[in-house]
Amino acid sequence: MCGRGFDHRATHQEDASAEDGDVDTTTGGGSTTDDAAANTDETGTNTEEESTTTSDDEVAVEVAVGPDGEFGFEPAEVDVDPGDTVRWTWQSDNHNVVPHDVPAESDWVGTTDGEVYDSGFAYEHTFEVEGRYDYHCEPHRSVGMTGRVVVGDVDATTSDRVVLGEDAPARVVVGPEGEFVFEPGTNVAPVVRPGTEVRFVWGSDNHSLTVDERPDGATWTGTEGALHDAGVEHVHTFETEGRYRYHCEPHESVGMVGELVVASE
Repeated sequence: MCGRGFDHRATHQEDASAEDGDVDTTTGGGSTTDDAAANTDETGTNTEEESTTTSDDEVAVEVAVGPDGEFGFEPAEVDVDPGDTVRWTWQSDNHNVVPHDVPAESDWVGTTDGEVYDSGFAYEHTFEVEGRYDYHCEPHRSVGMTGRVVVGDVDATTSDRVVLGEDAPARVVVGPEGEFVFEPGTNVAPVVRPGTEVRFVWGSDNHSLTVDERPDGATWTGTEGALHDAGVEHVHTFETEGRYRYHCEPHESVGMVGELVVASE
């Protein structure tokens, strides 16, 4: 399986190493505290000119962080093989990469210590453990700035996901507490069993449920672009197994996207 992302952007690189496959880099736009830090790369070498410090690993996928000033990762989801390296490159300011749902065997911690970085900064990680890695930008998670890395062939694995409809009625909140997210759906893609009725409940105003992707034979059409306000409910019974992706039309640009997987035991 090949990594999926936008065009690779070549940079002049200097050798550096980092624990756990993580590498942080800057091209003059990242956070620095004084002139000495600005002229010293991560290997301790004094650098009078701007430089980008990365690992020697070949980058399989590039992800833009905050492209064009938007609160999102582009692409929002990437597929890679075990051993592949993903590079995040900052295209606007005040962002970070913080994992919130990773395989139990993984040690990925993202950009640590809660630091945020600015345009020009870059960060890499080499993924070894198969599974889904969901992450977000801490300052902008509430407006849907989330992403996902899928390592290996894990589409058939649903045991590590939230299953709706087993202990309580299956329910997804649209815009809870005014946030531009589906809960669950934006940060975590829930699983429902075939034949489950899912109730989408509007928690705030001016949202739609627009279907982007559905399995062959599925009939779900969402609200077909219609906007609704708090208190409205949309109900659908999901019969066809597969992945369903959807978004809120007015707020897709700020990351209000969702996903749901219909799968048997």
